[in-house]
Amino acid sequence: MKEEIERLKEIITNKNKNTAFVVFLYGDLGSGKTTFTQSFGETLKIKKKITSPTYQIRKDYKLDENIMGFCNFVHIDLYRIEKKDIKETLKIIDLQNISNIKRNIVFIEWPDKAEKLSVEADTKVFFQHKKDKYIIDIKEQ
Repeated sequence: MKEEIERLKEIITNKNKNTAFVVFLYGDLGSGKTTFTQSFGETLKIKKKITSPTYQIRKDYKLDENIMGFCNFVHIDLYRIEKKDIKETLKIIDLQNISNIKRNIVFIEWPDKAEKLSVEADTKVFFQHKKDKYIIDIKEQ
């Protein structure tokens, strides 16, 4: 997982954007999405334990210092959201606004739960868990 974290950091560093950097995380339950997010959070020097926001939907982490140009890490999990509620949920969690702030990095688990998100991914990360091995495929957009 370490080399995939480094690859994502390189992708982020090479993109010069005027909006947030958005990462979509795809994969079944237990495929490593939250573990990857936690590991990436460590590279951002987030001291608070990153946990899945399955019930809260959105968790924000303030970075103690400017790392890779970011001040905030936003972790969103759409797993529990019903399709009929997605539009209202995205409005409540203020996805459009947080994705427009350049100093934010946003990880969204289960983006496929929403047929059409109001934001585009800068990078998509696909996870599989086979036997005792995580398979991670990063697709830069």
